[in-house]
This record gives sequence, structure tokens and C-alpha cells, in this order.
Amino acid sequence: MSRQEKKQFRIRISGLEADVAYFDARLALLGETPASPHQAAQIRTYRILEENLSAMLERLRRLQAGTGEPPDAPVRLSPPGG
Repeated sequence: MSRQEKKQFRIRISGLEADVAYFDARLALLGETPASPHQAAQIRTYRILEENLSAMLERLRRLQAGTGEPPDAPVRLSPPGG
């Protein structure tokens, strides 16, 4: 395995979809009006995570569509700055 391969992440689209669904469910359980500052922080954090994971998921789908890989084949992404 080359150095470059060791630096890359293997990500499955189904795993990201599951993560997005988890954060969506957490947000649904917390509701729109937080009952405490802790819940307000959770809501902000979950929204940010959901947005970022959704963006990554779209990027992976576009990347995979261009390679002709099967829908749930692992996709290698270089880490930021790598």
C-alpha cells in the first residue's frame, strides 16, 4: 500500500446516509424549541453535522456517478490538505 493510499479515507454512501438519518431523527426528537441551553447546543451541532454530511454525500454521489462504480462501492477521498 502506497503512502497516498494510506492517507485516503474509504467512505460508503450508505454509511453517510445512515448518519444523516440519525441526525435528522435526533433533531425531530429535540423539537424546534429547546428546553435548555444544552438542548439548544445539541440542535445547533446536529444541524451543522447534518448539513456537512449531506454536502459530503452529494459530493460522493457525483464523484461515483462519474466513475461508473456501483452505488455502494467504497469511495476514496483525500483528507483536507492531503
